[in-house]
Amino acid sequence: MGQEIGGFIKDFGEPISIGTTALGGVLGAVGKVKTGNALEDKSVFEAAVLRNNKLIADTASKQALREGEELRQDRQVQTAQLIGQQRASFAGRGVVVDDPGGSLDLLIDAVRIGKLDEVAIQTNAEREALALKMQGASFGIRADQALRAGDAAREAGLFGAAGTLLKTAGKVATKWAVFGRRNEGTALEQRTT
Repeated sequence: MGQEIGGFIKDFGEPISIGTTALGGVLGAVGKVKTGNALEDKSVFEAAVLRNNKLIADTASKQALREGEELRQDRQVQTAQLIGQQRASFAGRGVVVDDPGGSLDLLIDAVRIGKLDEVAIQTNAEREALALKMQGASFGIRADQALRAGDAAREAGLFGAAGTLLKTAGKVATKWAVFGRRNEGTALEQRTT
């Protein structure tokens, strides 16, 4: 049995080695292609999530402006109501409402403070909207980067596979040449007999 195994290895060891080297190279190349494709798929998914986040941020930016406008209008109504209450209060006490230096100054102050509040509300809404818009732009940029990374991963997988196949071909060719030289004499003996 030991001689049979030794003979098998002597006769078929090198061809098996050549075959397994070739198979290993092919499997390695396939693995690199699959890895590249998987990384590309992951990047495409990541880009889709980032694009979705961009849409959400853009929508939130528009919503912030709408809410800011509503708050500004509410403040405008509150200011008008305050002025109306002050005018009614002054009139009820017999104070001349349009008297410069007195009640008129108080009304003007109420208008001025109301306008300042409106501007502050609008400015805050615009700042929030701008921050959300910038966040959305960042998501868009990151989505583009993710897609480029996916393309690069796919290409790296293909080039890696090509390199593995070339390297394997070199190894197989070397082993085949050695195998062929070792078996030249055996092949000649078999032909002459």
